[in-house]
Amino acid sequence: PLGNGDEEAFQQMLEECGFHLMDVTPCADGRAAHVIRYILRLPTRAVRRRSFAGAMFDIEDSLSKWTRTELVRFREGVPNTADAPTRYLKTVVYHFSSLDPAHQGCAAHGSDDSAAIAGGIAKLKGFQQAVQNTHCCGASIDTLLIGMDTDTDAIRIHMPGASGDIDPDNYVDSKEVFDSTVHMSAVQAEQWIVDHILQKGGAALDNGKMADGMATFMAYLLKNNLSQVDYVRTYHNGHYSDVGHAERFIGAGIGL
Repeated sequence: PLGNGDEEAFQQMLEECGFHLMDVTPCADGRAAHVIRYILRLPTRAVRRRSFAGAMFDIEDSLSKWTRTELVRFREGVPNTADAPTRYLKTVVYHFSSLDPAHQGCAAHGSDDSAAIAGGIAKLKGFQQAVQNTHCCGASIDTLLIGMDTDTDAIRIHMPGASGDIDPDNYVDSKEVFDSTVHMSAVQAEQWIVDHILQKGGAALDNGKMADGMATFMAYLLKNNLSQVDYVRTYHNGHYSDVGHAERFIGAGIGL
């Protein structure tokens, strides 16, 4: 397995960015199975992950998990204490095909990228609203929408506004970031990525300033993904030869 396996370092970085837990819902498509360990290069046990077809997660289930997380924070101080000024980060990862977008996109959305994006935003808003309706407006939730190109393993991170709105048309593309920073030093590239995110964030839907912690975390994810983009370009000539569905086995149930 590639990427970062240091769970404690990741948790510390997550909290420094203003979050106490990252909950990720990718699509159940087999081409997205490696999203945590390879595409985002995150420690698997430090991230909560459960996949759903089309990334259309069950809001009731996510609400239950959020409640459990906040109760453990309150009773046990894990991963941090309940009075810490951090937020629960709910992330949806949809996918698309850059080589054959009309046929090899997300089957659950009929290979319609706009429908996949709209569905992800609707679910994130629904989850945020469910938490607020159940536990009042003091319940802190942040949301993030990431698109994954199953042909190249590149990602798009959509701009979240200061009030939580996600812009479907405004995003940072790691392929563009790769091409813009490939000749820079590591220090220069990291600064360029942060500046690029803040510039994009200035055009967010609600015209509010993106939180510095969110911008820092987005830059961290993009930086991690550059390694995967480089891997695919080096060993697969820029994109996988088999861009279609490769599932030959579908398992249903826990503990199979």
